[in-house]
Amino acid sequence: MFTTNQSERGFTLLETIIALGIIVIGLVGSLILISFSVGTVSLARNKFIAANLASEGIEVARNIRDTNWLQNRMDNGTLTPGDSSDDWNYGLSNGDWEVQYDSVSFLAYTGNLLRIHPTTRFYKYGPPGSQTIFKRKININNVVQDQVLVSSTVEWQERGRNYQVEAVEILYNWR
Repeated sequence: MFTTNQSERGFTLLETIIALGIIVIGLVGSLILISFSVGTVSLARNKFIAANLASEGIEVARNIRDTNWLQNRMDNGTLTPGDSSDDWNYGLSNGDWEVQYDSVSFLAYTGNLLRIHPTTRFYKYGPPGSQTIFKRKININNVVQDQVLVSSTVEWQERGRNYQVEAVEILYNWR
């Protein structure tokens, strides 16, 4: 005849509940870690995009300055007195502006969100394209006669928090 000892019967209800509790705590901890990691990756991605958009704003301002300089050079450097289009900083007026990557001039700042074009994947204002979370503001400040301070700020909101990336550069009349 086969007899069993009291200590060899199997798991009690209390042992089962404790084991399930340990498993649940491990799973919840893992899920929290995964959620935190996904949020961190999303924030890092958006900071990278914002830094490039801010840099692009500076590049467009630099392109306007260089175009003015090259246009004056193609005109053999002959400046028409009183003609502001001959100025190296023409189009770089004081104030807050919006700019697109393919533009040769600034647009009045309205605080619109940038859109991403469905085929080119470039960021622009207005349709077509889906709206993004990013706003870009270019601030121009003519500091002294041969210097323009350009500040490009990209702002966005993510998970209830506001974020901002700023790039600043001084453009010179290096001609």
